[in-house]
Amino acid sequence: MRKCIDLESHPGFEEIHSPVLMQAIDRGLQGFSGTGVIDWGYTLPKPREIPVKRGGDPPVKEAPKVEPIDPNLPHKVVTGGDPYWDYLFNRWASQSARKIINRFPNTKITRGGRYAGSHNSYKGPWSVINTPYGYGGLDVQVLFHEYGHALDNIIGYATGSFERDTESGENSSDRGRMETSLQLFGPMKADGEKLGLVFDDSAYWDFIEKYGIAYTHTRGRKLNIAKGSKRDGAEPKMKPGDHWLLMKHMVDESKKNVARIKNTKVPDPVKLKRAKAELNKITGLYDKHIARHKKVVEIIKELHKIEASMAKSMPDFVEYGGGDMIGSFTDIIAALTGDEVADKQMHDPLSGGDINAIGSHLFGYFTQRQSHGGSGRMNHNGRNHSAMYGRRAEIWAELFQFWAGEGGKTKNRDMWKFAQKLLPQTTSTMVNALTKAQTVKLQGSYYNRHKSINVYTHEAKGSDGEKLDPPLEWSNIDRHQRGYDWDSYTKDMIKSMNKAQLISAILNDHTATRDDIKNIKKELKLRKSQGENSEPSEFANPRTDLPWKTGGKEGDLYIQRIGTNAGRVTKSRTSVNDIAISFDKNQLLPDYAYYLLTYLQPKIQARARGTAQQGIRKSDIDDILMEYFRNA
Repeated sequence: MRKCIDLESHPGFEEIHSPVLMQAIDRGLQGFSGTGVIDWGYTLPKPREIPVKRGGDPPVKEAPKVEPIDPNLPHKVVTGGDPYWDYLFNRWASQSARKIINRFPNTKITRGGRYAGSHNSYKGPWSVINTPYGYGGLDVQVLFHEYGHALDNIIGYATGSFERDTESGENSSDRGRMETSLQLFGPMKADGEKLGLVFDDSAYWDFIEKYGIAYTHTRGRKLNIAKGSKRDGAEPKMKPGDHWLLMKHMVDESKKNVARIKNTKVPDPVKLKRAKAELNKITGLYDKHIARHKKVVEIIKELHKIEASMAKSMPDFVEYGGGDMIGSFTDIIAALTGDEVADKQMHDPLSGGDINAIGSHLFGYFTQRQSHGGSGRMNHNGRNHSAMYGRRAEIWAELFQFWAGEGGKTKNRDMWKFAQKLLPQTTSTMVNALTKAQTVKLQGSYYNRHKSINVYTHEAKGSDGEKLDPPLEWSNIDRHQRGYDWDSYTKDMIKSMNKAQLISAILNDHTATRDDIKNIKKELKLRKSQGENSEPSEFANPRTDLPWKTGGKEGDLYIQRIGTNAGRVTKSRTSVNDIAISFDKNQLLPDYAYYLLTYLQPKIQARARGTAQQGIRKSDIDDILMEYFRNA
């Protein structure tokens, strides 16, 4: 599903000024040996999608409770799978939601951990979703969100509506997938423009095309974009934070250009007029960015008020997952703004304006710009169509999540009502689509071929009815929902990748197809025959080559060594027994490490030993951190 982050090493770390919260931790760092970024000595994992977790202790897994449901409940859901899923729908979903779920073929629902949350439109005839199992209200909200994705996919397939996404060719494996949400594009734009969240930014890309970019970051990293570059060539070169830094750079350069013309002996009036007009366009765009960020702060404040009111008035707020809804709403804002507000927050933060700290897919999902990991697969290979796919698909699923919930005993639907107030055209379009789906004829060769299949017992088939390849390791992430370009690695792309990137693609890019892997291995074999070693190195000394050091009097953070709170991380020493831990800030930021260690605290505490007084050792911390970065 959603809400995740990863961090990159020098030279990208200097751009990260806002610490992320718990929901971002399990994404980890990513680096490639020999590429000039972090050299861990082995390839770190690709990011994973995880649901939002806001504040407090992480949810504790408990045995799911399946309580009796009124036998006369209208449109009672029977998924054919685990009775727990039926219970969640029948206990928490509205009658309208249950009705549409029953109207269409069932999707297969699989059990996941607390950070699960994915929809796979490529598996089975009617999608497969993976969602938390046994984590209270989190189970409810993530299930509704992922089922929203499934219906986005299923409605098109069950009604024979395969023609609308003209970008995917007639023979594309994506033809017909996730097409119901296509109709949101126009309403999303209209609502976004009215709020000031969406606006014309053509002046930004015109500037780059006209002048190019030669920008040096404060810590030395250079960003060069050739004159004449259009958006699809320029945007994929940008890392998190670059978009806003270049916006400011354009303002400065436009002012300098006007000043240069004025300072000539005889200023050319035509050139001066054009330069001033260009300056007005750039500063006007800059002002829109400023105003948009302020508007986002207002929206987030209102969301917090709504959440607080829900918590106060709903006796089943926690059971319903009321605290897991606000991050879904901020993800809508991230999609509408193309992560540009989050980009600005890194350098010119506003209090209460950090979308990523509440919940979003983060960088590289909704745009062609890179993630912190800088992967070429995260920038959609220069295809804005791929990036925009992620925006409309996620907004559909987030809104379905709000719409589907009945609101517990008090029927509190305040989050949905706020969505209707803020995005009237988008929500109305979605409701109309769901209403129409209640009566539309289910038809077409695909529907007729698969309508009677039991998704929990049949052998997995592809959309063409043939047996699927053995399932790939998706790491709780859906190839489609991840927002990557779903084209194969092209030959040119493989040729342009360095050795470590090719190895990382094989080991960690779970969206890579079998043909992709075959072509990448072929390239590695060719390079090896030409004398290039393709084997990743190992740590020379795993204990001494770490980007952190435990022990000593002073540290960036401190971990309590003994007592009932052994393993708890603090920013200041609480006892002489605390273990100090220092970080190489070119590789691992203390702010990030603080939340990471907080997340890992249960594992550290589990290492405590002793009878009279339990305690942990420095080696326990090293072992757990090393294990995390190897296996995350």
